[in-house]
Amino acid sequence: MAAFPLNLERAHKNLLTNLTELVRIDTSNPPGNETRAAQYIQHIFQREGISCKLAGPDPDRCSVLARIKGGDDPPLMLLSHLDVVPARATEWKYHPFGGVDAGGKIWGRGAMDCKNLAALWVSLMIEIKRENIPLKRDIIFAATADEEMGGEKGIKWLLENHPREMNAGFCLNEGGGWSFQVNNREYHLLNTAEKSVCWLKLTTHGTSGHASIPTSRSAILDLASILNIIGNTSLPMHLTSTAEAFIKGLAQKQPFPFSSIIKLIGNRTFSERMLKQSLGNTYEARVVRAMLRNTATPTKLKAGYKSNVIPSSASAELDGRILPGQSPDNFIKEIQELVGEEVEIEKIRSGTPSETSPQSVMSSIIREALRECRGETEVVPFLLPGATDARYLRSLGIGVYGFFPMLPGEDYHLAHGINENISIKTLDFALQVMWKVLDGYCFA
Repeated sequence: MAAFPLNLERAHKNLLTNLTELVRIDTSNPPGNETRAAQYIQHIFQREGISCKLAGPDPDRCSVLARIKGGDDPPLMLLSHLDVVPARATEWKYHPFGGVDAGGKIWGRGAMDCKNLAALWVSLMIEIKRENIPLKRDIIFAATADEEMGGEKGIKWLLENHPREMNAGFCLNEGGGWSFQVNNREYHLLNTAEKSVCWLKLTTHGTSGHASIPTSRSAILDLASILNIIGNTSLPMHLTSTAEAFIKGLAQKQPFPFSSIIKLIGNRTFSERMLKQSLGNTYEARVVRAMLRNTATPTKLKAGYKSNVIPSSASAELDGRILPGQSPDNFIKEIQELVGEEVEIEKIRSGTPSETSPQSVMSSIIREALRECRGETEVVPFLLPGATDARYLRSLGIGVYGFFPMLPGEDYHLAHGINENISIKTLDFALQVMWKVLDGYCFA
């Protein structure tokens, strides 16, 4: 990969400054108020001579769009979002909107999800503009509102109201790049697919009466029993292209017989046993389980209105997540078969899962860039159990890859958690890797 040199010192300074300042702008969603963050980026781009504008459904919910012109090849979109989930300051070591630089880390809400990515793209756009690097394609920058609440006031609105400005061949986004080890071998995850929500409401019915006289026809007891079944039963396995490529990628560089153990993770009969042997009871094992099947997690309960009255009904809401290739109807059928026909199931909300081919020009460039910066590491396709703005772009045929490269030891579990932070070493690592990706795909 022939590289235009990156001024790492200057890019590093810009990245740290912009990340800390963006974290200090409270864009908790709800209500969002992303416009202040969008204006901050707009000011930077205007100063640098980068074409930029704000756009959104109302004055407080603006996203920011920018573009550096290049050749006639299909554009590349650099996507991130400006909103964050709420945080309680009393629970944090440092104020969640303080943007504190301490202990070699930047602390605050959004440091990991995903103002880090917005700040990274801003820094790289600045470097491209200042160095006047020739491009064979346009580079689009999009930092959106409302991702944490579904994207309707952000990416969806932009696609409906500014479709030409959002058209791209590939898009680089959040939701991947994490590093983990299996049998002392290092891997980085490349997000090529995502689940979609399928939220359900389950309702049971029983006999109402005075609570001093217990009854076996209790809606609450029936519901509790059903939730226990859901919590302790795996739904059927469905292997997606991404999951198959993930398992193959893990096994490829492993010695025999460990390679054979990993391959059997995709076998319906031996999957659970092989997963425990290869990954144990780790967080990573839980993620892999979620990659292989639809999931249902109880999140809300409702029953009764008075302590001494047995209610006639009880309900629970499930956060369902469905795989690419699966439909809400398929998922509801799986749940109905698990809980029985007497339980009422109502669909609350659903979306469309998304997947990009694990093999492409872009995925190859990402692999090469990572190896140049990291050496002996493997990039494996990854199915994100959650969802990002990627689903809107993939539905239009745009190839989206989630990738913010992180060094080993980075606690990516802290996204949405207390004391969210990211190491400065990882930020510098991401700068170097993604500069090489842009070089490989965009630089003339």
